[in-house]
Amino acid sequence: MEYKIRKIDEIADVFSIFHDGSIINWAELEDGLELEVSCIYLAELINKDYELFYIKLINIHEIFFEPWYIQQEKDEKITGYDKLFTLHLEIMSGKIMENHIGVFSYTRSYPELFSGGILKIGCDYITVFDQKKNALSYSTLDNLCRTYWRG
Repeated sequence: MEYKIRKIDEIADVFSIFHDGSIINWAELEDGLELEVSCIYLAELINKDYELFYIKLINIHEIFFEPWYIQQEKDEKITGYDKLFTLHLEIMSGKIMENHIGVFSYTRSYPELFSGGILKIGCDYITVFDQKKNALSYSTLDNLCRTYWRG
């Protein structure tokens, strides 16, 4: 069973829930994109041996990265999965931005150019899975996050 997370505010929240997680791998799907997100502190709450989650972005309309350039007035976007995910993005938070999900992220890939930026995603919905590919609902993820921060 999959739990489709469709509300844009909940999709943005999912990325905030994975605060300090890193996108470590990706795979193109027939209907979208699967991100492998390392977020050990949350994964261990499900199973002490877990380290990661999978986020499937379904029916992507647009996806690009807007870097925070250092000492340069550029307005460039990074596109293409190969380029996007060699940035090794560390997730800070998610926010709704002009009908997109904005994922504020750090990167150490190009420190001479930028320290991070915003991964902007437009998609119909997302689904989230634990390391063993068990589907997770938004409420389950929210509870995991609250449990961690209360502990």
